[in-house]
Amino acid sequence: MRKLEVAEAARLAAATHGRYRIVQGHYRNLPRSHLLGKLGEFGAEKWLRSAELSVDAAYRDPAREGGPDVLVRGHGLEVKSWRPDTWSEWGRCVTPAQLPSIQRKSEAILWCVVEEADEWARIELKGWSTPQDVAATEIRPTGPSYKPIMNHQVALDALRDLRDLLDRLQA
Repeated sequence: MRKLEVAEAARLAAATHGRYRIVQGHYRNLPRSHLLGKLGEFGAEKWLRSAELSVDAAYRDPAREGGPDVLVRGHGLEVKSWRPDTWSEWGRCVTPAQLPSIQRKSEAILWCVVEEADEWARIELKGWSTPQDVAATEIRPTGPSYKPIMNHQVALDALRDLRDLLDRLQA
């Protein structure tokens, strides 16, 4: 991602962090976490547009908070992002408390790894899952042993191929 896109993601992340900084969330509520999420959403939007899909980037509009991050032809998509160093232990996780909301609003979850610096970001889309895929996983401790969090976690080998998601969205 280019400098202007990273700056826009940072602006949106600062706004969401400002709204939620005193709210106990599903994970630690840090400015960097909000930035990571926004960068992942930007990356997902760019990827979908590169496939010539018409994208409704709901994540850019604070008034639409609580809905899907992105919509394509009426299909709601949730975007989940992790740093490269947390992907293996924490990636592909959804808290039990968050899952019902995702099931209501989204048909797919895009899993991203985001590497960022001050003026650039590299987003890698790793795969996708349905909310039903996530719900079918057992709730178990995830993350490092010094700070386990109870989550649903999709196994790496259970991620769906991104081409299959594009086929669904283009149908």
